[in-house]
Order: sequence, then C-alpha cells, then structure tokens
Amino acid sequence: MSRASPLEDCDGLRFLKAFSGLPETLRLHASLASERRATLSDIYRVAQLALLILAYFLSGFLTACGGGGSSTTPLSAISVSLSETAATVLAGTTANFTATVSNDPANMGVQWSVSCVAAPCGSVSPASTPSGIATTYTAPAALPSRGATITLTATSITDSTKSLSATLIPIGHIPGYDVGVDYHSTGNDIDATGFIAVYDQPQIRQTVQMQLQGMVDRGATFIHTSMWVAKQPGQPCCSHAQVTFPMTDQEASNLRAYAQDVAAIQSAAGSRLRLDLALMWGGTSDYTVGSPSTGLGSPAISATDFVSRIQTTTDKVLTAVSDVTRPDGIRLVDTLFFDYEGIRPTTKPTRIGYSQQIILVSSRWSLPRGSGRLCISSPTAINPMSSTALGSTRTTLSSTATGRCSGSIVV
Repeated sequence: MSRASPLEDCDGLRFLKAFSGLPETLRLHASLASERRATLSDIYRVAQLALLILAYFLSGFLTACGGGGSSTTPLSAISVSLSETAATVLAGTTANFTATVSNDPANMGVQWSVSCVAAPCGSVSPASTPSGIATTYTAPAALPSRGATITLTATSITDSTKSLSATLIPIGHIPGYDVGVDYHSTGNDIDATGFIAVYDQPQIRQTVQMQLQGMVDRGATFIHTSMWVAKQPGQPCCSHAQVTFPMTDQEASNLRAYAQDVAAIQSAAGSRLRLDLALMWGGTSDYTVGSPSTGLGSPAISATDFVSRIQTTTDKVLTAVSDVTRPDGIRLVDTLFFDYEGIRPTTKPTRIGYSQQIILVSSRWSLPRGSGRLCISSPTAINPMSSTALGSTRTTLSSTATGRCSGSIVV
C-alpha cells in the first residue's frame, strides 16, 4: 500500500480531489438541460453555482496547506505590571516602585497617582515615568487613622483604560493609639536571650538597639521591661533576664545604659518611646516562702536582711532611671511595677501581713518632681487590713490621674 504524501493529507486537497470531476458534471447538467430545452441562462446559473463551490473548497485548501499569501497578526493589548503590588511603608519614609508597560507602540510609559480614604496619602515623584523606570513614593509623617491603606496606581499614558495598583500598608504610630511591647529578651528563650544581666556586652547592646529601632518604626509607643529579682549574690545562673537580690552595681549600670538607649530611639517620623519597668519578686525574693520568724524566700533570709535587700534593689533601680530623659525633655520612666512571680497559694497565707510591710517599705521612694507612680500588680498578695507597719517616716509615690495602673493598687 502506497503512503499518501503530506500534501495529499491536506484537508483542502481532499476537498479539491472530491470535485475534480466537476467539468464532467457541468457537461452532464448542460446535456440534461438541453434535452429539457432549458434556456442558456439556466446553464449559466448552474455553472456559477459550481464555480462558487469550487472557489470555497479551493480557499479551504489554500488555508489548510499554508497557502493564500501573507496574513496580518492582530496587535496584543497594552498591559501594565508593577514591581510590587503590596508593600508596607513606614511613616515619613520613601519607597521605589517600577511600572512596566507591555505592547505599547507609542512607548509613552505611565502616569502615577496616590489615593486613600483620608488624607494625607503621601506623594509620588516623578508623576510620570517611562516603562521600566522607577518612581519614588514618600509616605506621610502622620499615617492615615484606623489602619486605612494607601493605593498607588500606575496608568498607561497611551491607553488610560489600562492600569495596575499597589496596596500600601502604613505602619507606624497611628494617632489615638498606644502600642506597647513586653520586651525583656532578644529571642524566644528568655533565659539565654534576656539582656539586663549582660547588657554590658557590646553585641547584646547592639542587638537590643536594633530591635528597639524596629519597634518604634512599626508604631510602638512604650516598652514594658520586666526584671526577675531571683538570684542570690554571687550566683552565676540561671537566666540573663534575672537580677540579683539585692541588685548589684553592674546590673544597675546595665539598667541605666538600657534606659538611655530607649530614650535615644526615634522613629523616622519623629515618635519616641516611654519605658515601664517591673520588678518580679520570686525565687530568692519570694516573700510567700517562709515567714518573718523563720526566714523568707528560698534561702530563708532573715526578715531584717530581706527588707534591707528590697530597699537596696529599689533604691538602685530608681537611681538608675529616675533622671533619664528623652531628647525632647520628657522623662523616660514614670511607672515602676512590683509584681509577685511565683506559684500563688490557693489559701491565704498567715504571713500575708508581712507582705504589707514590704509594700510599705517599697513605697518609701519617690521619683523626682512627684510625678511618678509605683503600681502593685498583685493585689491578691496584699493584706489591706494589716496594721503592721514599719514606721510613719516613709514617703509614698504620688499618683497621677492618667489611670495607667488600672486594675492594680497604686500607693
């Protein structure tokens, strides 16, 4: 069996071969018409019909077999693409965006525009760019309220119906909101990455400074740092977030350096941080362990020594931070929390009266200018009915009307 040539496989050719006997067919129709005494016009009509059929199938043959001369390919539609379609922007900072226009015969580039629900939305420069050339978006210093997003749109100059938008998510301080960060370690492992006890190490301090900058840039307005007062003097373990009971001079120096770094941090938009501190009493300073007569804390420290250590620790904390101010003249620390860190007893201990003594002793220090507060965050550890006191010469911190110690006892 002979194989058909590629040309013979063409559909148009098969159509043509099917009508290769057309002249004979026309003669047959003419003969029949003559026998019936058909008019010449009838014969012409039959011939015209046959020729039309032949032309139709011949055109199909040429198209299917690649003939028929040159053809014109329709132009593709203009399209716009962006280097980024979603991005975060910090208040007062800049970011570059690039638009690429495809299939633009005029090569006119794009026109840029910025929009948002509530001004200010920021600006873009230059307002028009050639395809593939970046423009610079500048975020407003005061970001839109309520987390509203900003839209950056690139529109083809050649065809204004073709455009693409990028959603910009503003991050930074939003008016009317305070954002606080509970920050006492640089990583997830608080024992290994706590920093107060080792803040004199340059690499630790640099890491903290970098993280603080990231926090204020992303909208933080205050930092809450806890220190666990849990180690015995000379005890090298167990956590870098712990301090000694009583606090050592080196730990106090570390705390002051940390406070100075927090005070110096400023966002690109000009916002700054406040610092709240908390002393977490546990381990060696756990006043729920033991009693004044048998000794307090895990080492069973005598009552006199225990109170002295609290006085020393609190004195050193206040001395370290009370005069630290930000460059704008605002004092950095105005709140010091005392919090119990331990397993809370299910029943009220008989020695709870001594807790009241400790609180009265702790409240003897006042921050300068009388604008500080000392907040007790564990009111369950206080016996307000206790008549035990260490004397009337103690002065207490004056409270303010801001209510920032909500849910705690202010003394």
